[in-house]
Amino acid sequence: HELMLMGEQVLGGRGVRVSLSLGKGFAPFGTDDPMSRPIVRYPVNHHLAQILERAVVIAGVSAGPLILEGGLFNGDEPERPGDWPKLSRFGDSWSGRLTLMPVRHLELQGSYARVHSPEHRLGSGTDQQKWSVAARWDGEIDGAPLYGLAEWVRTSEADGFFILHGVLA
Repeated sequence: HELMLMGEQVLGGRGVRVSLSLGKGFAPFGTDDPMSRPIVRYPVNHHLAQILERAVVIAGVSAGPLILEGGLFNGDEPERPGDWPKLSRFGDSWSGRLTLMPVRHLELQGSYARVHSPEHRLGSGTDQQKWSVAARWDGEIDGAPLYGLAEWVRTSEADGFFILHGVLA
């Protein structure tokens, strides 16, 4: 489902890193691919909490505990597993994500996306505005491994006519 090429550069001696990624993959929105986390079942909110399988260009900057990412991508969602993104729609949608890692093992993220016509492959459908906030713990407590994730997502479509909320913990 993904084929990405990434380059990263450290700027100066301050530990600031910049990256550029492109290919077919996840837009910088919401939490990471559910297949990469320890779960019992695939979450039902994945269409609200991620923007997957798009032609995407992502720029990122990280400094200390902060990561800022922005991406341009095509809004059309694949209709079948073998579908490739419509490159003619590349750049009609965008997203941004801010991640904070204030202490070891704790990650906090907030993101926003404007997706043009995800439900109509040719681009004549309604647009979506998406928000995501999540907190994750992936570490140990008293020597025992512990993983926890809590996320809230909101998708507004057709200028607010449809509003979908999701919570996953």
